[in-house]
Amino acid sequence: MKVADVIQFNNKHDHLVFKHSYEDFNSFTQLIVQEGQEAAFLYNGEITDIFKPGRWTLETGNLPGLSKSLGKLMGGKTPFKASVYFVDKTTKTGLKWGTDSKIRFIEPIYNIPIEIGCYGEVNLSIEDTETVLKKLVGTIRKVKLDDNKKQDKSFMTLFSSSKQKEEENVTKTLKDFIKPMIVNAVKENMPSAITESKIDLLNADAHLKELNEKLKDSVNTYIGKYGLKVNDFYIVDISLPETDTNFKRYKELHTVGIQEKMFEADKQVRVAAAKNEAESIEAERLIVFEKNKTDIEIAKKEAEIAKLKAQVKEYEGLKEAEVMKAKGYTGKDELAAEVNKAFAESLGKTVASSPSQSSGIASDVVKVGAGMAVAGGILPKAMETIKEITKPITENLGTEDTKDFKFCTNCGAKIDRKAKFCSECGEKI
Repeated sequence: MKVADVIQFNNKHDHLVFKHSYEDFNSFTQLIVQEGQEAAFLYNGEITDIFKPGRWTLETGNLPGLSKSLGKLMGGKTPFKASVYFVDKTTKTGLKWGTDSKIRFIEPIYNIPIEIGCYGEVNLSIEDTETVLKKLVGTIRKVKLDDNKKQDKSFMTLFSSSKQKEEENVTKTLKDFIKPMIVNAVKENMPSAITESKIDLLNADAHLKELNEKLKDSVNTYIGKYGLKVNDFYIVDISLPETDTNFKRYKELHTVGIQEKMFEADKQVRVAAAKNEAESIEAERLIVFEKNKTDIEIAKKEAEIAKLKAQVKEYEGLKEAEVMKAKGYTGKDELAAEVNKAFAESLGKTVASSPSQSSGIASDVVKVGAGMAVAGGILPKAMETIKEITKPITENLGTEDTKDFKFCTNCGAKIDRKAKFCSECGEKI
């Protein structure tokens, strides 16, 4: 009995499960578990402990299950017996599958009975170490992926013992376990997957991704209870019964359906074209309408502007009339003031002692006023004003008795007729 110092599993042959040949250990034995692996200890056929990747010493603290079973037998260099299984949990690819008989169902497009077949591949891995060891491996010494070494994936075992002399007698392929489960899952679920999605069989390749996902879930329902998991499920091909009478009928109806769809599509294109043309015409009509509407609005605005200009012009005329009216009034007052001033000056300087001379002065004043009126552009009103102003003067000049006085020729002061000197300026008369 040789006690193992170190136990590990270098998976050079792509085994899924490997039983180590050593069964005698003590508390100093080292266990090495590689990445992607798990190691299980079995005592008396029962799994006591499972180790994750890492380096472990088989002492009591690391083997709680086995320690409980062995009790005081463990500790120090005292050897103990147990079985060690290494489980590779990495994904294994390329396991082929195929239906061994036709799948019968009613296709969903024309409700015609159809028989099809299919095949493909799966990529799988061990999901649960304890379940695989209990339900799948059991006492089998070696289980290969496939007996056919010419397959894409070469010799791969599900379970292998290091005892080479026993290999040939205890070999079983993985296909023997899971192929029936895959086929049953496909047969049961393929029809419903096609029917629910209303997949056209002649266009099934376009729906393979959808079918793969649905069937993968169905297959995992079967093999999951054995601790296995399908990570990827692939349908490589769906076999159609080209010579079957029902399938020929299906193809005929399919052709008619395509023609109807093409006719309908063409009809929709024509309707769409007519609709677009109608919309284009309507758009052009709206453009013309908006243009005419704009022209009318512009003309309306121009008319309103012209009307406003006429009102402004009329208003300006009224204002001018008001201004002229105001000017005429003011000019009358100014003219009256100028006439009085000129009249006063004339009286002081040039009025003669005779009434006829006085009359001449009044006449000159009238002439002056008339000239001023013409110069100011207000002759009619000015003349009326002058007449009103000079009327009392001319009347007084024409009726006053001038026999008893005369005017000083120097200052124009009124003095007695018999005076020889002016009483105002002292000038000799």
